[in-house]
Amino acid sequence: MKIGILSRASHSYSTRRLVEAAKSAQHQVIVLDPFRFSLHIDLPTCYQRQLRFRPDQAKQPKSAGVGRTSERHNIDCLHILYDGKPIFDLDLIIPRLSSTTVTFATEVLLHFQSIGVPLLNRSQEILVARHKFRSLRRLAENDIPVIPSFTTGSPGFLDASVNEIGDYPILMKPFQGTHGRGFMLIDTPLSLHSSVEAMCEFHQDYMMQPFIGRASGQDIRIIVAGDRVVAAMKRTAASGEYRANVHRGGQGQPINISNQLSDLAVRATKALELDVAGVDLLETHNMVADTEYVVLEVNPSPGLEEIEAVTKINVAEAIITYAETIGDR
Repeated sequence: MKIGILSRASHSYSTRRLVEAAKSAQHQVIVLDPFRFSLHIDLPTCYQRQLRFRPDQAKQPKSAGVGRTSERHNIDCLHILYDGKPIFDLDLIIPRLSSTTVTFATEVLLHFQSIGVPLLNRSQEILVARHKFRSLRRLAENDIPVIPSFTTGSPGFLDASVNEIGDYPILMKPFQGTHGRGFMLIDTPLSLHSSVEAMCEFHQDYMMQPFIGRASGQDIRIIVAGDRVVAAMKRTAASGEYRANVHRGGQGQPINISNQLSDLAVRATKALELDVAGVDLLETHNMVADTEYVVLEVNPSPGLEEIEAVTKINVAEAIITYAETIGDR
């Protein structure tokens, strides 16, 4: 297969490892910067003759993962240029998108999806997973336990909403973002209203969750590919920090997880219709929702460096092996 990895960070550990794994499996692989694409719809006829997707080159419809298929209609009206030249010979695309690139990059993915190129995680599903509130809604709709959460369009409803989910402290999170950026731990009604006013001033949407003190500083990261758990680790926050993200100084350690947690991680991935994901679980000590574990979030582009280092598992190879099943459909 010829695999395209959509990433701005061609030298990042995760991208490099996927390139190595793809080459080891005898695939051609190219790293594509999403911002070097131009997407066109219905170019003028004279230009279209030069660039149009010829019938023998156009991809036939293939499954785009998780039991879904890419519908293909009149692909002659869609054109994709990379560095100003047509690109249409890819068998599969693996997205590696950050929060800063996801908006335009998902448009690139949608163009490829529309002409029948399989994706390892579809564009719309990536957008849902990247949105903290929408993803929690989808998970809850599929009976996946999550932390009670709320958002409101008016500061006037804040106090009543806080009363519904518990008491202070509460955790305030932006809808978008990674690595724990933008999180605020709120201790009092005054600090809550001040924080919300600041968020509104900068036109930032937010959500609130109860802060689970006993679980603070630890979570479990599980990598899922298809129906299978590839690797798992427990992450512990740095001293004085409540966020266990590796980018915040958190440290990982290998962990053997139960069938119950494996099943929860796979179900969460399927609920968001993702092919590959990093699922973050939090032990609640039965303080929330009368359940032992809840899903914190599901990352459609999980980092590989820490989990490969601590588990000694070749996660990149497992992802490429699963990707082959999508590219061959």
